[in-house]
Amino acid sequence: MGSSKMSARKVVSPSALSLRALASVVIFLFGVGCSGGGDGGDSDVSLRTDACDVIGAKIINGAECSTARSAVVGLNISYSDGVRASCSGTLISNQHVLTAAHCFDEFGRDVRSISVSLAGETVSASGFVVHPNFSIRSDDSLPGGAGFFNDAAVVRLAQTTSIAPVPLLLSRPTQAGDIIAIFGFGLDENNSRGRLESGEMLVTEILPNHLVAPFNGEGSNTCQGDSGGPAIVEAGALTGIVGLTSSGDPGSNCREGDISLFANIQAPSISRFILDVAPNAARL
Repeated sequence: MGSSKMSARKVVSPSALSLRALASVVIFLFGVGCSGGGDGGDSDVSLRTDACDVIGAKIINGAECSTARSAVVGLNISYSDGVRASCSGTLISNQHVLTAAHCFDEFGRDVRSISVSLAGETVSASGFVVHPNFSIRSDDSLPGGAGFFNDAAVVRLAQTTSIAPVPLLLSRPTQAGDIIAIFGFGLDENNSRGRLESGEMLVTEILPNHLVAPFNGEGSNTCQGDSGGPAIVEAGALTGIVGLTSSGDPGSNCREGDISLFANIQAPSISRFILDVAPNAARL
């Protein structure tokens, strides 16, 4: 996946944050092919470079997923000064899309319009709500020392859809060692964007507001344009969203040595916000 991670993945200072909205989020495809998942606590766990099957999408060419009935969508955002940005998001109800707050807070610009690429069609948005406590700040607990906090937003579609949403996974805490399936329309390793791609990463640390997943060259990674795309965990009979692509190291170019940060949707401040705005959101 890619990043707009606009400048927001692993971060050195707030001003150096790589927001994943301006450059579509991409999954970099390296390494392990399509071997299965494995126990998250196993140091030699095998990470796949496609995970389309996690949300029931057809696998094409190993990593590209069909958008025909996909709950993962592309967001095209137009600001009042004419600048455009792209992010990723996920249907969590028949009319609500969950994505990253920083997609709508690009350097203080006002959002003029939002369109959603949904199942091969373009759907208008009737509005959006950004987490009221979204912020960019320094924090020594984060890789790089800074990041986005409460990086969540909900977009309301102008019409309902029959595509099945992806539930929020709230009943089972995310754990270090969990494998997450990542999805987005951002940049790939060939600097292309606009295709829905997927892969897997390993969560190594759970922080109060973030999930941490380093990229060591195995499996996949997020990149510009993947901002707001889901991190999904399969835990027995439970499959649901646990994180949102947020930021990374702008100096890594999304390659080996990068550390991706995901907004932790199980954080009370984030889960309460989502359910207040979208009370009918699917959840487990």
